Amino acid sequence: MTVPEKCQQCGRLAFPGEAVTISSDEYQELLAFRKDREAAYTHHVSKVRLASRSRIARDPELAQFILQAAETMLIKEIVAACEERFGVERAPSRSSIHRFIHQA
Repeated sequence: MTVPEKCQQCGRLAFPGEAVTISSDEYQELLAFRKDREAAYTHHVSKVRLASRSRIARDPELAQFILQAAETMLIKEIVAACEERFGVERAPSRSSIHRFIHQA
């Protein structure tokens, strides 16, 4: 059984390498932030879709996923994540992803 330890950075209880506990207020703030961010991405994707004829831009779910992934992942990691999530047939190439990110 894993025993929680006190985090030296924030002072909260944490399961080593697994999870950190937060208050319900912080959790609600995170949920609100996530909703706002998703709404902003959806709006941004629709604007890109109007300006672009790329296969990615015409697939809102794929476009939103790529834009969110671009914040934290390398392009080669985005390609692998797209192949895993959407399948090889639907996943765009490395160069297509690179062009799309720079157009957005």
